[in-house]
Amino acid sequence: MSESGTGTLFERISSREGLEGGWRMVLAKDASDGILQRKTKEFAEHLDDFLTEPSKSLRSGTYEPDPLLSFGIPKGTSGEVRTLHIPSIRDRVVERAVVNTITHKADLAMSPCSFAYRTGIGTDDAVDHLARLRDAGYRYVLRTDIEDYFPNLNIEDALAALSPIASCPRTIDLIRLIARPRRARGERRTRNRGIAQGSCLSPLLANLALTDVDRAMGDAGYGYARFADDIVICSPHEPDLLEALELLDSLLTPRGLRLNQEKTAMTSFDEGFCYLGTDFSRSFPPVDPRHDIKGRPDPDQVVYVGRDGARVHVS
Repeated sequence: MSESGTGTLFERISSREGLEGGWRMVLAKDASDGILQRKTKEFAEHLDDFLTEPSKSLRSGTYEPDPLLSFGIPKGTSGEVRTLHIPSIRDRVVERAVVNTITHKADLAMSPCSFAYRTGIGTDDAVDHLARLRDAGYRYVLRTDIEDYFPNLNIEDALAALSPIASCPRTIDLIRLIARPRRARGERRTRNRGIAQGSCLSPLLANLALTDVDRAMGDAGYGYARFADDIVICSPHEPDLLEALELLDSLLTPRGLRLNQEKTAMTSFDEGFCYLGTDFSRSFPPVDPRHDIKGRPDPDQVVYVGRDGARVHVS
């Protein structure tokens, strides 16, 4: 098997190089506050052994993720608590190797109307997308989001979107193994669906799982933008928004998902509303030509540069 970044996706993930890349990112994140966790120090001190074991177990088909570590963090100012489930450092290294390897493939599967957790695309692009819809006459707006999205999404929806692009059954099986509901230390129950909030793989899967929904809403002719579970639908005609809401609900229900009724409301650019921290009105924000993704020509080649100080010359 190749160790140089070529070969199947699975070979690249399970290679020493792939796992070292995952380790470097895990280490950098843990060191960002200037203090390394004890487990991270142990991993660093015995790096060769700790990277060899998952590489061998991945390739032999004997790899099993460890139990998760759960803890709560405040959720906004409401007093609610969000429970995070954190993988062991060994599993974080493997997950990061997966993310590093499949991100560019996954991006090809996603809708251009999905703006969260994507390299080179973000809130500015989502804001500009809505500004373009407004200027094209899509004046009426429906705001909504998906209730408890991460704990309730179906992993198989994400894998169904990724499989045709990835063309690597062993990688799909590995992601299914990593992302499946499993016990957290100290918890009696094992969740029966959803993905762990705290895994670096979760945002990618959350995006992929709604790919078919994104495309169906766009194909129906609605102006549409999604940032994670936060959705905006636009139309030139206000009555069309009720039909759009019914369509969206009909697409989500078979997936075991439902809309948050308290956060579902109709408005317009004339009335004004806030989305992703931006206040929209009939003329603000203006369209920014730098965010015209559709107007950019598709590149003949894409070069991914992953090392600080690297130099790239393309001719």
